[in-house]
Amino acid sequence: VRDANTNNAEQVVSLLKSTTLLDRMVELHDLKIYFKSELNKQARDNLSRRTKIKVENDGLITLKYTGPDPLFAAEIANSYVSQLKILTSEFAFSEAQRRRKFLELKYEETKIEVSNALAKLKNSGLDIELFRVYPELAMGSIANLREKIAEKEIEIKSSETYLAANSIGMKTSRSELVALKQQLRLLLNSEKSDRANKDDYSNLYRDYKAQEELLKFYFKEFERARI
Repeated sequence: VRDANTNNAEQVVSLLKSTTLLDRMVELHDLKIYFKSELNKQARDNLSRRTKIKVENDGLITLKYTGPDPLFAAEIANSYVSQLKILTSEFAFSEAQRRRKFLELKYEETKIEVSNALAKLKNSGLDIELFRVYPELAMGSIANLREKIAEKEIEIKSSETYLAANSIGMKTSRSELVALKQQLRLLLNSEKSDRANKDDYSNLYRDYKAQEELLKFYFKEFERARI
């Protein structure tokens, strides 16, 4: 198997070592009988001990099964690959379902946020004509950061299907999400300080447009996920 992407290679290795795949191998090849094991775990452990998986520098993943029968060893190695393809397909479907559910939830949550922001805007007494005075506020740094955070949350939620919580890929993604949220907090705190807690028209409008842009983003991603 070849995959130059480090995170993808890690995902492939994780699947090859997963209990799900190993249990399928045990059942497919009657390994409990072959290894004289009473339990699936014992057969899995025997299979794992005889299987060596390595990721080369160029992204090539090599798998070698060692056993007394060369023909059976080749059959096991080939079976790993075929079962990996099946499992990858199943996980891709499961990941798509999780992604759609997550996006639907975030879309509904953001709809409420948009409604709340609009209510505050209307209650402020702001003339609707003033909306046209501040068009640049909708594309500010805060809206962009929130969209990046949303994208990273979607990526993490999707990765939970096949990446362990302590994997390098998951740790990297979570660290990036923390950094983005910290950057957003710093920006929000800075703006609060600058306006000395004044809830003025421009800030109310900016908050409303930021939520509106986020709603558009979630709607677009949700529609893409449904295809």
